[in-house]
Amino acid sequence: MCRNELDNDGHCAGEWASGSGHPELTAALIEHAVQAEMVLGAVGRTGHSRAPDLSYLQQPVRYDGDDKLLDTENDAVMMEWEAPLMERHAQVICAARGDVLNVGFGMGIIDSYMQTHKPRSHTIIEVRRQL
Repeated sequence: MCRNELDNDGHCAGEWASGSGHPELTAALIEHAVQAEMVLGAVGRTGHSRAPDLSYLQQPVRYDGDDKLLDTENDAVMMEWEAPLMERHAQVICAARGDVLNVGFGMGIIDSYMQTHKPRSHTIIEVRRQL
């Protein structure tokens, strides 16, 4: 939702909505993002034989303070304001209380929420680059 849709100060719609006291708009943005992620996940599971593009694994990321994870082009990969989105994802993912595997820990936001739903098991695999 925030990728490349930033204003001149580096803020996206979700930040403006949540920081400006617009809970209905924030909730609508989060619900839209959840639906988009679900659709993209379903499309990804359709059995396309195309090899995945893993080039992102070679790209460095950096933390900007305590609330943003940025790529080399200063695009936000993960931001603290997305916590409600991660909370909703965790609720959906853990609804069956089964086993959860998260590849790519990032800021660990979703993993904290997953723990509140008490999945049977919760494994995190963090991708490490060769230096």
